[in-house]
Amino acid sequence: MDRLRSLVRLKRFWVATAFILYILFGFFGAPPIVQKQILKNVTEKTGRQATLREVRVNPLILSVALRDFNLLESDGSSLISFDEVYLDYQVSSLVRWAHTFREIRLDSVQVHARIMPDGQPCFADILEHVEAMAAADTTKEPPTVPRLLIGRFLVVGAELKGTNLNAAESEIAVFTPINLDLKDFSTLPEKNGLYSMAATGVGGGSWAWEGTLLFDPPSSDGHFSMQGMQLSEIWKIGHQRVPFEITGGEMGWDMDYSFRAFGDSVVARLDSVGMEMKNLQLQSAEGAPELLAVDRFAVSGLTLRFPEQEVAVDRVDLAGANLQAWLDEDKILNWLALIPPMPVPADSAAAANAEMPPWHATLDTLAITDCSFHFEDRSTDPVFTFDVAPIGVMVNNISSEPEAIFDLEVNLGLAGLGEFNTTGTVSAQPPSADLDVEMHGLPLPVFQPY
Repeated sequence: MDRLRSLVRLKRFWVATAFILYILFGFFGAPPIVQKQILKNVTEKTGRQATLREVRVNPLILSVALRDFNLLESDGSSLISFDEVYLDYQVSSLVRWAHTFREIRLDSVQVHARIMPDGQPCFADILEHVEAMAAADTTKEPPTVPRLLIGRFLVVGAELKGTNLNAAESEIAVFTPINLDLKDFSTLPEKNGLYSMAATGVGGGSWAWEGTLLFDPPSSDGHFSMQGMQLSEIWKIGHQRVPFEITGGEMGWDMDYSFRAFGDSVVARLDSVGMEMKNLQLQSAEGAPELLAVDRFAVSGLTLRFPEQEVAVDRVDLAGANLQAWLDEDKILNWLALIPPMPVPADSAAAANAEMPPWHATLDTLAITDCSFHFEDRSTDPVFTFDVAPIGVMVNNISSEPEAIFDLEVNLGLAGLGEFNTTGTVSAQPPSADLDVEMHGLPLPVFQPY
């Protein structure tokens, strides 16, 4: 009996000793090993140097915290960095046959991607390094997707920055802060996860994205919106590339979407798409008088279906637009210098487009209200000027189908005194019109310069 008790006490002693050693190794022995292996693997996989200030391991709850990581560019600047990555691993992985995490959290991740002066992305050498390693490893099996279950995946206070150095002046775009909350994510078949993302993007716009995400088969349903984007800030990014200046304007949009992938086929849906642009102001880069001002442009009730290739829009509104145009002394229209030439598609691209079935589009209502147009011909003496204001246009039942008939109503004010009004129906394929036209009060002396 005493021998049995001694054996029990001895077993407890060794169990306690093993547990204490496990705790000591987990808290103090594992962190430097993990730190060394992470830096070694990052350098081997990318060909870049990296730093990692601290690794903390909690063997009691199987958690790991990586702090102050920085993957360096070849010039010593930062490509990817984070304040902390926290991983909370679960023992249930053993019974689920999948790597299971209660939580993965990334704090203050910063990614700075650059287009270098030679036009190559800053990570081009990393891609070449990875490709060279893959080519040298002839025994490596094709990669497989790991079995993952993540209770919650958080990204807090991230920043995504892009810089184009292949320009006369650096072009910079920044999204920050970016916050992502993904719940119940899984790579296992037919297991949905819930996600939500919020970010402040280029131009100060507030981006929001939420819905469900399925990894296998790839699919997602959700809602996406962006509000308050300042168009003048967007213009500043690429102002060297355009011959005009956007001095004001705000844009926003929102939509519901659905996406499914089945092998090589894709099914995509957009519903309840709305877009609104307010207070747009545009002038030439030389600071000439305002060329275009728009109080409001809006698209509402847009739906899209693919592969059916159908687009339907409830309504498009253009209100309070003022357009300025003129011919200079050489009879060249000013807007021609502001509109870039359309690229000529390659023969292969043109052939591919020709083989695609046509899209079918419908628009229930196009409404143009309270707009104006000012035109000058500066090649005449005196200068010919002509104003069309107000401009009111209403078109209903627009369709891309052959022989579709649209309802049309146009009301124009001409040169401050005259009027032009028409109502009726028109068709685009084939071109035809059945209209009642009325015009009166047009002051003919305005044409005297001709």
